[in-house]
Amino acid sequence: MPDISLFSGLTEQDVKYLLNFFKAQKITCKKDSIIITNIKNTNTIGYIEDGEAAIIRYEYNGNRTIIEHIENKDTFGKFFTSDNNNDLSIKAIIDTKIILFDYEYILKNYKSNNEVQVKFLNNIFITLSNQLEILNEHMNILSKRTIRDKLLEYFNNLSLKALSKTIYLPFTYTMFADYLGVDRCAMMRELKNMKDDGLIVTYGKKIIIKY
Repeated sequence: MPDISLFSGLTEQDVKYLLNFFKAQKITCKKDSIIITNIKNTNTIGYIEDGEAAIIRYEYNGNRTIIEHIENKDTFGKFFTSDNNNDLSIKAIIDTKIILFDYEYILKNYKSNNEVQVKFLNNIFITLSNQLEILNEHMNILSKRTIRDKLLEYFNNLSLKALSKTIYLPFTYTMFADYLGVDRCAMMRELKNMKDDGLIVTYGKKIIIKY
């Protein structure tokens, strides 16, 4: 899939025009604040201008699963997740600047004879396809039966994308356990076992794959 963001191929002037024409909102969210709750009940398309956030699913028993980690130039919204759970929230991991669009407003006011708008809408569709591919990768990780298998699958994915045996976790180990849908203590034990078995070396969030 091509690496396309919402504003790929557009000039700074084009972006300013789109923000004005589609009445976008620019907001800044503090670290650990909730950006959007119940995202499935909104028509919002969000774009990370600067910062990091996570899409989180909260369970009835208080447990949480990180559906996805999102950062600069990433897009989020109900159209960009295959999770049908209504209790999905977007949480800022650090202070984060975000641009928000209303998807229905875009569709109602979109002009097919406008080159900039055509490019923008095309970027939305490509981004949507890329996002679904990322979500499918996550579902594949969650389907693995053991914690080690989940870890190996995730590390392999990061290694392939980085074209390197040295990879970096994009979030804390607590959030990593939530992303894998496992207990943090159990995950840390398995990471230690993998180090003892000579499969990996870790330096904080830096991981060197030895297998």
